Amino acid sequence: MDRSSRRDASPSGPVASKKNPSFACTGLQWGGLLGIVGVLILVPVNVGLLGRPVAWWYPGGGGTEALVLWDKALVTLLCAGAVWAGRTRSRVSVARALGGAIALAIAVVSLVHDAYRGVLSIEYVILLYLLTVVVIPYRPWQTLLLGGVLGAVLYSLGSVGLPGTGAARPDLVAPGHLVRMGFVTVVLTGVSTLLYAVRHRRYRAR
Repeated sequence: MDRSSRRDASPSGPVASKKNPSFACTGLQWGGLLGIVGVLILVPVNVGLLGRPVAWWYPGGGGTEALVLWDKALVTLLCAGAVWAGRTRSRVSVARALGGAIALAIAVVSLVHDAYRGVLSIEYVILLYLLTVVVIPYRPWQTLLLGGVLGAVLYSLGSVGLPGTGAARPDLVAPGHLVRMGFVTVVLTGVSTLLYAVRHRRYRAR
């Protein structure tokens, strides 16, 4: 195989640019749909089965009893945006950037909600990170960057809080949360490296 053929067969060559955009955009659509379905399941379960009251904002300035809807509405809109972006069939670089931006926005919404409640649910952030990496073909360094940005947002919430709001809770994030996020980032970066190597070998074999 000559040098030009290898370049065309590599994950960054023309073959990849023709194949991966469809895969990445399909991943955006599926990720957005899964997010919407998750919200549609979460709300009825909490209201119908658990009997929690519903409110758009936090009654009495906080608390965990009421099911607050502002964050669910924003997450649904962001997920709908992911579905729409996936249908546009953008370039793979655009799909990756949009996926990362939407994931970061959803994570910020989730963390602000947790700060107001005073209860951190880092599992949602980790699940969001995992879903984003699974449905979109990120390069290893991009997976590492996304995890680093999410970790930085988490650290900022733990060290600064949200000054000027009712969510100024710098004691909300424990060191264990940061360690867990860092561990997941390393693991998912390794997984992305393996997946990228597999795709690379497949393109070289063509």
